[in-house]
Amino acid sequence: MGALLVAVWLHGLKDRHFLLFGLGLISHASGLALVGARGTIPDFLSIQIANAVTLTAFAFLIGALRRFDGKTTPPWAVLPPLLWIIGNLFPFIREDFSHRLMLYSVSAALGFALMSVVIVRGGTSSRRYRFMLSGVWAIHVMSNLLFAVRTWRQDPQDFQDVNVNGFVIVIGIAGFVSAIVILAKMLIDRSEERLRELVRTDPLTSVYNRRGLLEAYERLRSVPVRERPVLAVIVFDLDHFKQINDTHGHQAGDAVLVEFARRAASLIPEGGVFGRSGGEEFAAILRVGEPRHAALVGETIRQSLAATHIAAASTEIEVTTSIGIATMPAGGADLDRLLSGADRALYVAKDRGRNRCAVWTGDKILSVHTDTADLIDDHTDRQVAALRMLAKAASDEHDVLGS
Repeated sequence: MGALLVAVWLHGLKDRHFLLFGLGLISHASGLALVGARGTIPDFLSIQIANAVTLTAFAFLIGALRRFDGKTTPPWAVLPPLLWIIGNLFPFIREDFSHRLMLYSVSAALGFALMSVVIVRGGTSSRRYRFMLSGVWAIHVMSNLLFAVRTWRQDPQDFQDVNVNGFVIVIGIAGFVSAIVILAKMLIDRSEERLRELVRTDPLTSVYNRRGLLEAYERLRSVPVRERPVLAVIVFDLDHFKQINDTHGHQAGDAVLVEFARRAASLIPEGGVFGRSGGEEFAAILRVGEPRHAALVGETIRQSLAATHIAAASTEIEVTTSIGIATMPAGGADLDRLLSGADRALYVAKDRGRNRCAVWTGDKILSVHTDTADLIDDHTDRQVAALRMLAKAASDEHDVLGS
């Protein structure tokens, strides 16, 4: 099983938890094999080295559980084998069978306890599976401690004197099998979740694709957020993108798409989502307090892109974007109407010279000037006249924080 997990890791080197799980099982099996060879190999190998190797499995398994949550292996993961090694430095432990057996049981109990704590505090998989696995390992902790107490009372001098009843053996086997089954289920769930994430993600830019955006829309529409009752859809279209491809090549075009996606996604407020809807078109979905807040987000992204050049194909490329924004009260939001309104607003932004935002609010389209602080609309509504000043202030603040 350990070799199989290592082979799985070789097909996806980023998934280091497979490697660590595999090494943990291999370490455990190797240590038991050395113990089983007692009498045919030197005692130092079949006792001190064998049990150290077996206990090292806990370090690998703790590292695997931590890696499962995207964390690094903690230094205290080596405590179980370290306790065994330090204990064997003392002759009264090293040279006495019962003392060694107690030390090993306590070291193993420590290893199971550490794994139990790590899995409970982790965030991977469901709470149910994590607590089930923690419970299995907690039983192992108690079993090993009780065995250590029993060894202290009986004081056996070799394995023939160790009285292990069938109940303890059943607990050990059942616990091992249960842990393997639960871990396998967690790994399967993790793999399925990653597959679902791949289905929702654009492979070039690593942001949501159209499917991911549609799923996010349903989630954002249904979540009650009293202070942000408006649902906004923002669509972005990179200006003259075909000309970029024709002039600099498709690799440069891809670099522009990746950089814009990175920059825009970093400027989307917490709780909002950003994705690529196709070609050079992108979209964001977010909850806001009122329409002008969505316009402020769009303007911040537009100004950030227009103020810098994107390095691609050994040159720097000037890129701008036209933006269409549609808003509706979240309770009665309709995706088709929002997309239609955002497209209409985008058409207005392009028609008025590109590199600007336009906002559809249901009965009118507001177009943001790029040269003045005025917000112009065909119905002489100037309720967001200060938008440009606010957008510039937000952009300046972002530049300062980013530096």
